[in-house]
Amino acid sequence: MKEGDVARHHQQFPPEIQPTQEPSAHLQRQAERRAAVLQELNRFHDAAARLATANARLRLEQIDEGLHECLGILGEFLDADRAYLFINNLEERYWTNTHEWCAPGVQGYREALQHVSFDSVPGLAELFLRGESFVLTSLHDLPPSMAPGQAFLEMQGIRSMILHPLLTDGELLGFVGFDDIEDERDFSSTEQAMLSLAAENFAATLARQRQYQHVQQARIELESVNQRLREALEEVQRLARTDPLTELSNRRWMQECLAREAARRQRTPIPLSIILMDVDHFKMINDRFGHDVGDKVLRRLADTFRETVRCKDVIARWGGEEFMVMATDTGLREAENLAERLRHEAGRLRVPPLEQLSISLGVAEAGLNEEINRLIVRADRALYRAKSEGRNLTIVATTD
Repeated sequence: MKEGDVARHHQQFPPEIQPTQEPSAHLQRQAERRAAVLQELNRFHDAAARLATANARLRLEQIDEGLHECLGILGEFLDADRAYLFINNLEERYWTNTHEWCAPGVQGYREALQHVSFDSVPGLAELFLRGESFVLTSLHDLPPSMAPGQAFLEMQGIRSMILHPLLTDGELLGFVGFDDIEDERDFSSTEQAMLSLAAENFAATLARQRQYQHVQQARIELESVNQRLREALEEVQRLARTDPLTELSNRRWMQECLAREAARRQRTPIPLSIILMDVDHFKMINDRFGHDVGDKVLRRLADTFRETVRCKDVIARWGGEEFMVMATDTGLREAENLAERLRHEAGRLRVPPLEQLSISLGVAEAGLNEEINRLIVRADRALYRAKSEGRNLTIVATTD
């Protein structure tokens, strides 16, 4: 070596620790695991976001569609074949499959899984009541206490499954579950965390739905009670204004109608007439044939009068065998014509054992400022004249 030259030394390594330009297999596996975890977390957050969006759109009036959408999101996240909700009846100890999502080509069992006994998979309900999930990677892993349920699960083609209880305020509402029918599989901690999160949302939604249904049912029952009360009130009001024998208006209701008509005439001068009618020889009918026949006569006459008067007229049993017609917007001549029709129709009636019926009538038109009581007095006097002059007559009242 010449003076001034720099010595170069080459480090020699044993063959087993020679450096390499490529990452070690260990680092490669770590990177792959981290990538898989990140991918799983991304899938988790994506599914959680979609689930939150679906829950936010959920309306109690359309809850079934919303729950089915949520099951579909979870089923796709878990790469499951079936996803479902079961609601329980703790008193009668059975489950009911209310909602179900199936992957394309997978057979559903919702219609077949109604009122399923708790004993179908023994111990499952007790597990849920303790707030525990049920994870089954293989039917061969069924605990001995649950072994009687293997045939029930095999009937649905289940190879693996995961179930989570739906609890709210310590009350078990049911469970949410996912099946695999092609392969046995494990469920990762991320998948189980997603299912736990979804179960909380489902439980809260079902609790709200139940409250909503209770409110709706209470509203329906209240409306039914109100309707019955309205009908009862209407019936009371009808009875208060109706004569029980003839089912015509009674005297009290006629007096109210006359008072209202009098008030109307003070605002607008319009004609008003009344017709008073009395059954001829009615006392003799009762004495000779009995009150049953007398009542029948009154009912038949009431039916005839009801069919003869106009829609705008009010007809009432005024008392005993007397009837009154309030003919609104009707002058004296028109009222007299109506009275004659009533008399004619009454004469055509045949009420065995009577051979003939007749009525007497008094007609009066209200004066411009005449009080109702005065009008009634004049019609009554005209009726008295009809009976005094031979009965079966219509007499028009004179003005005083």
